[in-house]
Amino acid sequence: MTCQHQTTKALDRIFLKIVLTSLQEFYDDMRTEGTPCPNEAEFRAYHILSHLRDPDMIRQAQQLPHHIFQDPYIQVAAEIHALTRRNNDIRRRAKIQSEASPNFFSRFFKLVAGPATTYLMACLLETNFVEIRKGALKALNKCYLEQHGGFPVEELVTILGFDDAAECITNCEEYGLELTTPDRAAVIFGKKDPETRRRIFKG
Repeated sequence: MTCQHQTTKALDRIFLKIVLTSLQEFYDDMRTEGTPCPNEAEFRAYHILSHLRDPDMIRQAQQLPHHIFQDPYIQVAAEIHALTRRNNDIRRRAKIQSEASPNFFSRFFKLVAGPATTYLMACLLETNFVEIRKGALKALNKCYLEQHGGFPVEELVTILGFDDAAECITNCEEYGLELTTPDRAAVIFGKKDPETRRRIFKG
């Protein structure tokens, strides 16, 4: 992927967020005038999903009229938003995190693949898969001990929503995680650097 393509995609996401934010203000104005908007809950859900890094999104949603907040679109978006909170991103400029985050990555991908999540919702969420998978692999690398043996690649494909084993293996190798040899059928978590004695994880 070229830098120009990446820049274009980033600008598209920014523009989408601006449009969805403007739409929320429009819905507020229509409610003041007493004009109902039949698709309001759906597009407010898209707004929530486009701001997964904002911990204040759910508080704002809770201030909506009861019938809007209880709509299935909003409820699914709220659950997904909660499942993406993570507490192991140590970047200086990382998003605000929840210290009590349980890192429910497997439930996140199961919910995304489930019938409650629409195609458009899944498309919005797809842009976050790389970051969420990184947090999941980092958590697994911290929890599992090297001597426990490898974690099956096929299981990782399932719980982290990879397209196939090849994509999973490539992703793990990008973070410096080793795989069993010669079959490459399992990921070795918990391996430590012989000098620093710290668990190996790039990024």
